[in-house]
Amino acid sequence: MTSPDRYTLTLDRLQILLNACETDIQKLVVSLLADTGLRRSELASIQIKNVDLANRTIRVLGKGRKRRIVRFGEYTASKLEAWINFNSENEMLLGLSAAGVSSLLVAMGRRTGIRCNAHSFRRLFACEAIRNGMDQFHVQALLGRSTFEMTRIYAHEIVAEDALVQYRPIVTNLQAHPRQDYYD
Repeated sequence: MTSPDRYTLTLDRLQILLNACETDIQKLVVSLLADTGLRRSELASIQIKNVDLANRTIRVLGKGRKRRIVRFGEYTASKLEAWINFNSENEMLLGLSAAGVSSLLVAMGRRTGIRCNAHSFRRLFACEAIRNGMDQFHVQALLGRSTFEMTRIYAHEIVAEDALVQYRPIVTNLQAHPRQDYYD
């Protein structure tokens, strides 16, 4: 369980958000954020020319003007392809500013009652990648993090959370016996 200041979406809540999407751009934003772990400013600045549908990758310019490549899955690929075909005359993928991405997510949060912002998707991406066995250094690279600290924190939280889920009581149907004094 993540601490309150590091709220993370769950897969169940992600599914609710996807089901609640009323427009193509909402579905695209939600799926891109969940699949890639992009920051809202990175998402807003994607140019169509930087999307490679064949390889399911996007070249992004991240924090500190660092370039990296992120990958996305089949569902997101289908949403991206339809969006690009419909909006192919545009240079920018979404036509939204970072504030526009936030507004879209806030509206979805109000409609669903699920707290959602771009960073909660980023944490979902990191946690699920680690939970699914991705090396923490690879997660750090995909997130475009310059230090390992936050990735390590996510990993620690997942280990603790998964340990609680995996826990099985040791004492189940044992009957209490009076203590025998072996020194008599």
